[in-house]
Amino acid sequence: MKFSFVGFENIGFMKKRRLRKIALKWMSDQIVDLNEFDTDRVLNELRKFTIEVFPTSFKAKLYADLFNRSGTKTSDMIPWEVMGMYQLQLFIIDDKSEFMYSSAIMTLTHGLGHVLLWCFDRNRTWQLKVDDASGNKKGDHVSWHVAAVHNRTEAIEKTVQKTSDTEIENQIYYLQTFREFFPRIWRKVSYRVWDFRDDLR
Repeated sequence: MKFSFVGFENIGFMKKRRLRKIALKWMSDQIVDLNEFDTDRVLNELRKFTIEVFPTSFKAKLYADLFNRSGTKTSDMIPWEVMGMYQLQLFIIDDKSEFMYSSAIMTLTHGLGHVLLWCFDRNRTWQLKVDDASGNKKGDHVSWHVAAVHNRTEAIEKTVQKTSDTEIENQIYYLQTFREFFPRIWRKVSYRVWDFRDDLR
């Protein structure tokens, strides 16, 4: 996967580099249990993808007529992603605070979930269990990479505000990485991320 960052004023080089490393670590976690044939097949497709990361303020420039499920224009304070053929566009809030960074990582793994499942099986369809933000309705049969992700991430009872993994039933896990708290002083930190390993089994 190739990464590009466009238009950021507050998120600097280190956070961009960490976001890229977290994406690669997350993807490695997801495919670690696949057999050799499936691993090679997924990696071959992943190598073709470009991840373009923008501030949320760029949504209006790139998708001027985009509306969310309530019929109002999407807010610049809501992280968001769009997947195309071998392309994922990720919109995150241009804020260097750790809280906003954690939100960006959840959005990243939502988008990468679409990418991962598409690479695994782009032809499968599945039934939606929820109305999703793309305008699809509960009961619709849509692409598996859409339904599997949105069934996990957009169901109201599967909110990311839950406090324990047991409440979320394998929807989320904690990805461990390192963060620089002071110059040359790194500490281990954990980020909540979406988990799609069950879908690959």
